[in-house]
Amino acid sequence: NQGRIGSAVLALDTKTPILPLAIIDSAPGSIKKFILRKRKIKVVVGQAFTLKQENLPEATKEIMQKIGQLLNN
Repeated sequence: NQGRIGSAVLALDTKTPILPLAIIDSAPGSIKKFILRKRKIKVVVGQAFTLKQENLPEATKEIMQKIGQLLNN
């Protein structure tokens, strides 16, 4: 997925670290579970990091790569 620059803008403007999170829907999709909202999710929390890039598209790419690493683990 392609990220949006909002998180990068906030992190760079405020000079604060980013805490990457990945939310994974672990329940198979079914109409009944969707309607009854009985879905299990898994939240994976990564290590906080500061952006190395000042360029917004590159900083956004860095954020998305960190989230992608969480999804692959």
